[in-house]
Amino acid sequence: MIQKQQPARVNAQTDSSARATVPLSTAVSKCYRAPLVYDGTPRVYLSGLAAKKDLDYLDLLRRSGCKHRCFSYCWIAPADRGGFYHNKQLAEQYQQSIDAGASVMMDSSAYSFHNWVYKLTGSHQVWHKQSRAKLTNVEDYRHEFLEHYIAFCEQYGHLWDFYVTFDYVRTPSVVWDMQQYLEGRGLRPMPIYHGAGDIAGLERFIDAGHNYIGISGQEERRNAKRMMFYYDAIFNLAAKRGVYYHGFGVTSPSQLFRYPWYSVDSSTWGRWAGYGKIALPDVEFNILSEQRVTEYASYGRDNRHPRLRRDGTTMDSVREVVARFGFDLDTLATDLEERLVYNAYIFSHLAELGFRDSRSIGWKPLL
Repeated sequence: MIQKQQPARVNAQTDSSARATVPLSTAVSKCYRAPLVYDGTPRVYLSGLAAKKDLDYLDLLRRSGCKHRCFSYCWIAPADRGGFYHNKQLAEQYQQSIDAGASVMMDSSAYSFHNWVYKLTGSHQVWHKQSRAKLTNVEDYRHEFLEHYIAFCEQYGHLWDFYVTFDYVRTPSVVWDMQQYLEGRGLRPMPIYHGAGDIAGLERFIDAGHNYIGISGQEERRNAKRMMFYYDAIFNLAAKRGVYYHGFGVTSPSQLFRYPWYSVDSSTWGRWAGYGKIALPDVEFNILSEQRVTEYASYGRDNRHPRLRRDGTTMDSVREVVARFGFDLDTLATDLEERLVYNAYIFSHLAELGFRDSRSIGWKPLL
């Protein structure tokens, strides 16, 4: 039997020496159930499925110190209520997270919905999981899905930190209209700015009283220079208007700590574990790298990163890094659950590990 270890505590002194002091600020948000309290440390919501048969999920939460989880509606909802990707294990992990008192954000599954509809109506058409008939009316299907999501938020929204608007397309005017519709139905979802067009679309939400806004920008992330200009612009606006942002899919420390995000979400931790990889933090260079430690991926195929040799200086250095956090490399190489715990631990403690924030890297608001 594998001996399960309790990860070592991060040295708080290391954190304080690497990060600048940030004044505590508090604000009330339309969509967040509690006052926003920003101390310079972003909240990292771990998204995705911790996929392993017979996984002790509560033990994973305890040992990793994971306090924030992100779930997507279409994966946890019943199949007859909009759960077109329903996953029983993920639905159970959602309920266990609620019962354990973890902070939860709920994604509307708008991106998944967009892809699902494309599969049902595009050139590679598939059968609808529930009706076994091809989708013929997208508008009706979208309305049906949206009604299920609204009902779910009405019933359980008080249990979550926040839930997200249904931004099924990125067009600013459509996202705005959907936000107004949901607010008219009595909901308080987080609005999202996708970076399409000029920054006026973001200012429109701020003018409407929103001070906690989701930021996407998949197009901008394809080019590092464009991404930096994009983030510089929106965070300069945030500094002027006193608003906070949630970053969708922000994982890299160079992005996460260059800018003062209030929160982000990432599914990388679980994917890496499934591909036989662990996260290796390098605080000195502000990098979180991936290293395969298994010969084969536990699921999926990814051969870009070869397995570590059982001898040599690389293996010794990696062994030393993981031991610093209370883990054993040989166990990580053979046990998927242990990799899930380890990666969840690293991603949940990025700030405490000593990664530098925006003030030590050089971003300054242009007030």
